[in-house]
Amino acid sequence: LASALGDLEDVQLQAHHIVITVTQKYPTYLVTALDNFIPALETMFMDKTFKRKTNNKTGTELERAKEWIKSGLRALLAMSKLEGPMANRRFSTLVERVKGDAKFRPMLDAIDGL
Repeated sequence: LASALGDLEDVQLQAHHIVITVTQKYPTYLVTALDNFIPALETMFMDKTFKRKTNNKTGTELERAKEWIKSGLRALLAMSKLEGPMANRRFSTLVERVKGDAKFRPMLDAIDGL
């Protein structure tokens, strides 16, 4: 699952859904494996990754990129709501950085509105 989070976008979308499901059904397994997920999540939410995925894109390509990012945000937020992950300094720093980043704010607001 950790390697799937760093794979191609289509694979990552599926991995995000699996992560969300695991947070609901088997949270302890996810918490114990959290360190394996952090590098892929950090890469996903880096400025250069965001720019590469969204710059020079229009129409359906841009919408697809935004949905990929929102999917990752959903997985990140689902993990952050569990008991334990926010005690991991690297993970909590990532969550706070993403939540405080203006470029993610509209997507986070859209997720919260669901």
